[in-house]
Amino acid sequence: MPRPAEARRGDTARDAVQDAVAQDGTAVAEARPAAGFETVRTWDLHSSSELSTLRAQLMAALTSEGHQQGTDLDDVPNRLVLIASELATNAIEHGLPPTTVTLSRSATEFLLEVADHDLGQPPVFATGRGFGEGGIGMRLTQRLSAAMGWYQDGLAKTVWATFPRHVGPSLPDQAPGEPGQG
Repeated sequence: MPRPAEARRGDTARDAVQDAVAQDGTAVAEARPAAGFETVRTWDLHSSSELSTLRAQLMAALTSEGHQQGTDLDDVPNRLVLIASELATNAIEHGLPPTTVTLSRSATEFLLEVADHDLGQPPVFATGRGFGEGGIGMRLTQRLSAAMGWYQDGLAKTVWATFPRHVGPSLPDQAPGEPGQG
């Protein structure tokens, strides 16, 4: 089930990785993303050899939207690129080609959608794997995105995640009396 972004402020990418390994398996919520997104770019992938190009082009698309490429995994562009890579890898390895990755935007959010053509396999959270054994992509998506879910139409199964489009300073970094302080 989607968690509000406010509940995630203390989460870090490192916490998400550790928690993803520790969680047991459950089904991913079946839901469609909200309407009102405009497509920024779409990629069709046929093999894992195309993932590094996807990551580079996705980062370029995000930086053209005004985000700075940082070195912190907690930055929105780095989270989004990590999740795109994880979901695309899942689709390539466990789905049917081609894998289609779409980046869209609204006034306040980015929407990442990754589709494959295996309608018989709903996405699930992996279980029973230790750290370094893989299978944590869905948990990372759950922890590092504002919301996530999946849906299928007659042709494809799509896993999606949303991320804030504009990130301002967090409340603790603001001086007293600045907007956002109570």
